[in-house]
Order: sequence, then C-alpha cells, then structure tokens
Amino acid sequence: MPEITSKTPILITGCQRSGTTLMNLVLNSHPKIWSIDEDVFFLPSIYAYLCNPRMPPFVAFKLPEYAHLLPFIKTLPDRRVIWCIRDPLDAVWSMVKLRLNLAGISASWAVHTGGGWGEIINSIWVLSEKQKSALAEPMKEFHRLTDKFVKLSQSTKDLTVIEREECVFMAALCWRIKNEMPALYQAENIDFHIAKYEEIVAEPKERIEKVLDYIGAEWSDEVLRHHQKHEGKSIGETSNTRPIDKDSVGRGKENLTQAEQDIVKSICEQAATEWGYELN
Repeated sequence: MPEITSKTPILITGCQRSGTTLMNLVLNSHPKIWSIDEDVFFLPSIYAYLCNPRMPPFVAFKLPEYAHLLPFIKTLPDRRVIWCIRDPLDAVWSMVKLRLNLAGISASWAVHTGGGWGEIINSIWVLSEKQKSALAEPMKEFHRLTDKFVKLSQSTKDLTVIEREECVFMAALCWRIKNEMPALYQAENIDFHIAKYEEIVAEPKERIEKVLDYIGAEWSDEVLRHHQKHEGKSIGETSNTRPIDKDSVGRGKENLTQAEQDIVKSICEQAATEWGYELN
C-alpha cells in the first residue's frame, strides 16, 4: 500500500443536519486543509486523495453517511474524527423541512430512502444489544411506518399522504441512532472531537480554534471567511456564501408543534440529556 502517513485524514461526521456542511466549508478555507464533500466522494478513493502529493498536509472528508463504518474508520492511520452534533429539535426540524425528489414527488428528507429512513436502516445494526434494547419500541413503530410507506409507494400520488408527524418520528429516530454511535467509537478506541453546532455559531473563533488544535493545524483567519471563499450551495441546500450566524438556533421550537416536540422528546430525551441538551 502506498505511503499515506504524510497526510492527516480528517473525518467530519455525525448526524446529518448537524453542522457537518458548515464544518466542511470552514476547514476547506484553511490554507493547509483540503476538504471534500460527500457528493463528490467515493469510499474506495480515500487512499488516492491521501497519497496525492498535490494535496495539502490535511485532507478532510465530510462523511456523515459513513459514520457507522467503524472498521473502515479504524484502518485510517493518524485519523482525526470531528463529531458534529446539534440540538435534536433543530436537527429534526431541518431534516423535516428539507425536500428531496422521491418517485417524482417532493418528499421530506426524514422519510427519504436516501435520507433519514435510509440512515436508520444503515446504522441500527452497528449498535450494541443494550442500545438496540433501549430502542425496541421506537423500532416497532419504524417497521410499521416502513410497511405503510412501501404500500404507499405502489402509487406515487399516495406518497403525498405521509403525515408530518411521521416525518418528525423518522427524523428523531435518525438523530437518536446516529448520536448513540460515539459510545461505540469510545469502545473501539476511536478518538473524536465533539463540535456542537450551537457553540460553533455562538463562539466561532474559540470553537474552531479548538477543532484546529485537535487536528494539529495552526490557526488561520481564513476559516472565518469561508463565505467569501465559496459559491453556490452544498448538498442539502446549504448556502456556501452564508457567514456563520445564530439564526438557525431555536428553529425547532419555533416551527414544530407541541405534539411534534413531544415525539422528539420521547425518542431523543435520554441521549439528548447525556449530550447536554434539555428538551423542555
């Protein structure tokens, strides 16, 4: 295998809609970091990037969809893992409102096969038996909804009757399952740095500096000017020209009904509390 120790691989991961795109843009603005988004990355190509002499000392990969691939992550020498996390109410709302094409109609990311539904299928199997046991009841509802969605998919127009509360449920279960994984990382001795979205947008210089310290890269003011260095939109309809701000904090409480917030609380509260989030 080619020598790759001269490059430090950085994995930006966590649950989708939790700041992975922002972190990707920020790091890509650093003069010694090249960051690669998930829509242009294929897993087998990682070593090609790391072996490329034209790449800078640090190569970052935004890979929330590969968060469950612990055996793969463990193969990377000198890796740095950044686990992005966000208040579950805000993350769920962001999942629900993002729309993707599904069989010719606009569907919530939360129930899309390439979104929340698919993430649950891909990720649940890696959890420990104890973790799975704690999710037994939500998983029963997940299987019931899956059966319903499969029947609805037989007629494209029927997919439009998926209820918003069902989307909220799927999004909340996705958040819970994905944010159970750091415990598995710890058990496998996979080191990681927690990047809370709320802290990043509230104290960008201080929090990004901690990320760079963890990576082993020196500070650069360029990381605070990512919005001036990029154009267009990233996957997930994130504006690349939007500066770091706090406008998206608290949107979950503003836009989810009390019944929807109760769904999130019933699924996520235990894990949310452990992460320092209060679902009141």
